[in-house]
Amino acid sequence: MSTPTPTTSSPSSTTISASPTATGFVLYKYHLNRPLACVSIALFGLWTLIVTVEVLWKYIRTIKLFKSSPSYVQHRKQIQKTLASVCFGIYIPLILGGLLEVGGYISRLSSASDRLALSPFIAQSVLILVAPGMMSATVYMLFHKMIEFLNCPENSGVGVFIKDTLMVKIFVSGDVISFFLQAAGGGIMSQKDTLHTGEVIIIVGLFVQLVSFGIFIFVQLNFTLRYKKFSENYFYLQVDNKWKYLNYSLYSASIFILIRSVVRVAEFIQGFNGVISSHEYFLYIFDALAMFLTMVSLSLSFFFIDVGEMYYNHFTITYPEKHGNGDALEETESRNSFAPSVEIPEWKDQTA
Repeated sequence: MSTPTPTTSSPSSTTISASPTATGFVLYKYHLNRPLACVSIALFGLWTLIVTVEVLWKYIRTIKLFKSSPSYVQHRKQIQKTLASVCFGIYIPLILGGLLEVGGYISRLSSASDRLALSPFIAQSVLILVAPGMMSATVYMLFHKMIEFLNCPENSGVGVFIKDTLMVKIFVSGDVISFFLQAAGGGIMSQKDTLHTGEVIIIVGLFVQLVSFGIFIFVQLNFTLRYKKFSENYFYLQVDNKWKYLNYSLYSASIFILIRSVVRVAEFIQGFNGVISSHEYFLYIFDALAMFLTMVSLSLSFFFIDVGEMYYNHFTITYPEKHGNGDALEETESRNSFAPSVEIPEWKDQTA
């Protein structure tokens, strides 16, 4: 993101000066690259569409899996409701993040046509700044569902010192706080009187995101190295190892978001005349490319396994046959599907 620079600043040899706006700022210290903005719009738009189609397709496919079970007719509404929450609820933030990126680079393209216009500058600054926060929410929720479907109990220790559900709530809450801090800071820093205040607010928001993701990656490592201990009753032996591909995609996405956050923090700490703010390629390499690869990483996991499929596998193994026969349901089972149990192949050693 380029930041508004007071006209009294002395440009470096690599800086391209521009006429100041009515507020007395030079909004960009370089000529905006139109082709790169167009490519970013196309790629984020295309991949957002791909993710949307994948989610719909996987939802329909998982419903078909449940239809093969005699329990589906009796519990159809409950199954559909839970699946909708699992599939759509998790991926909507990722889709919204992609749309925010598209809007941000459309605004940036508009700024290339009129470098003195304040509205598109503010729009591109805020939208590109907050989009990763939406994507990280999907990463948090996917990880939580993954450990849940691997039969890790609430007090398994995945969250180290806290319960798993509380762990995810803390991560998502930090993500929301970071989102609004960055949005607020980006909105007010375009005014001369609130320039420094906006910068400080953005730095705080970015630090919240950075710390949150740093802790989250530690939790991911803790789970990956010790999942055999966390998965109750050796459940990881009863399901296909394809869940590991989802875990790898979450690792990739987390690393890309973490790198982007580190560079953004460095950008605002350097200030308006820093190297990062003065060169556009930092934005496209460490923000646009990093966020695009985040979307690609999360969408590629669909080719191996998705949360809908994990949901089906988990409950067809976990829940006994009585649920398919219409027996009374326990209160703790009210939000789950009730497919009949399936026989575990003998070759899967459950005592290893």
